[in-house]
Amino acid sequence: MVMGNDNYCECLVQAEPDGKNRLLTIVSIIVAVLCAAAGMFVFLPACIPAIGCGVYAWFCSQKINTEYEYLLLDHEISVDVIYNKNRRKKLMNCPVKKIELFAPADLGKLDHVKRQNIKLEDYSTRKDQDRHYLMVCSNEGGKMAFLLTPGTELLDNFSRELNRNVFTR
Repeated sequence: MVMGNDNYCECLVQAEPDGKNRLLTIVSIIVAVLCAAAGMFVFLPACIPAIGCGVYAWFCSQKINTEYEYLLLDHEISVDVIYNKNRRKKLMNCPVKKIELFAPADLGKLDHVKRQNIKLEDYSTRKDQDRHYLMVCSNEGGKMAFLLTPGTELLDNFSRELNRNVFTR
């Protein structure tokens, strides 16, 4: 979903389900069921790890379905993550004037970021068929790099907001 006008543009993208959280959820559920069965039929204190594994499985399952919301508002880009369409968390906020690079992500640019020891956060859809963009932003703590998958309207707004030497398509 993309909404926009001159001062406001938002883009909501669905990320590829996280395989690691899916696997941890399944393993935790299996261990919880086995411990609960052992606790009921063999050794009662085995129910304690069953409760712990059940709670852990619930927390892991909350992060399987992830959406990212990119918001460009008043010369500032922010990214929120939405877990299971009901829990939101702010991930980053960067003024447009502090963006040093916003360009399609290719191996050369990603290797350059890794060589400079810039922390890279992945807020993209993680789908191979989508076009991902690399954004490098400077702040008080140094430089941060982000992978994003913006929609066309957000890209158009970026092209108006950013300096010509920063934005490339």
